[in-house]
Amino acid sequence: MLFATFAITYRYSMWLQRPPTALHWKRGWQDLLDQNILAGNIVHWFARVPAEFGANLLFCDEIDFAGRAHADYVGRIAAVGITFPLVFGWVHFETLPDDLNWYRAYLLAFRRLPFPFIRCSGF
Repeated sequence: MLFATFAITYRYSMWLQRPPTALHWKRGWQDLLDQNILAGNIVHWFARVPAEFGANLLFCDEIDFAGRAHADYVGRIAAVGITFPLVFGWVHFETLPDDLNWYRAYLLAFRRLPFPFIRCSGF
């Protein structure tokens, strides 16, 4: 976690040093903190952030609500369904001792059928 925080901070600071990005960063803060419209900016910010990021409306303007909800929840279920078993060791993979080109999946410590390692042609 510490390394990821450092890496993200470093990459973001490098990105901000690019002249176009630095200019947009500076102008953005100037516009946000402009005393003539500061109150409206704060109200707008508190209305927009939950809607765009919390409700995932930022990239889904053309999709109806049912489509967004379905995609969001199916994605979350898939992420949990893949991540938790791998992290907690409920599912893991091992190579076969006699052939390193074949893997065997283990599901809750029970062996499953082996399957071949498939190399992509581009890698």
